[in-house]
Amino acid sequence: MSGSYCSNCGEEILHDGALGVGHLAHDFLHEFTHLDGKIWRTLRALLLQPGRLTAEYWAGRRGLWIRPLRLYLVISALQLLLAPSSSGPMGLRVFVGRDSSGGPQYNVGSSPPQSTTALVDEHVQKKIQSVYLWIRYFSLLLFAAASLGLYRKRQPYLGAHLIFGLHYYSFDYVLSGALTRLPGAAAATLILTIGFGYLFLSLRRLFGDGFWKTLAKSWLLFCAIGIAEALMVVASLLLALRLG
Repeated sequence: MSGSYCSNCGEEILHDGALGVGHLAHDFLHEFTHLDGKIWRTLRALLLQPGRLTAEYWAGRRGLWIRPLRLYLVISALQLLLAPSSSGPMGLRVFVGRDSSGGPQYNVGSSPPQSTTALVDEHVQKKIQSVYLWIRYFSLLLFAAASLGLYRKRQPYLGAHLIFGLHYYSFDYVLSGALTRLPGAAAATLILTIGFGYLFLSLRRLFGDGFWKTLAKSWLLFCAIGIAEALMVVASLLLALRLG
């Protein structure tokens, strides 16, 4: 130790009372009420400054922000509580109707394709969610691979693109959790429109390309996200049905 902090890791010296209820309550209130606390600082940057968290992480300025994986896990868990019938950052849901022979016909989307279709029952939905929670990381990997393919010369590390994916998906989880319950196709329209705009602004901040070049790459990357998420939800449905 040197002074009040460890000269190696920066951790504060543990003092008498640091584990007392009063001290812990003070830390808790400080994090949630102080406008410059790590929680609110991170959420403010995530929601209002597209791409900033990723840029800060790439630059090595990480102490002021919640770590990307922790942020992703917490926000995705909150989205599941707010919208338990949807899966993934785009709020995709599974609907079931009847085909011409009377058997079940499943559809994946943001809204029912026909008036005769409805959400799958709660038992099936829980199985879908339990499977999705295990395979959702493949979607992040596909996002990172697509982003790397588009920006290999500017950012050659797959891990860096995974960090970008964690931040972008965290924003999308907030968005879908807040909007999924809107009626009709309004939720899907807003989630797709805002999500695409956020991706565009993030890429502009991170790579600084011109408007049209960034727009084209945003579209390609956004399509990759949609395809990846649809594949994850379909795979979750198939595995859930197989598991019975």
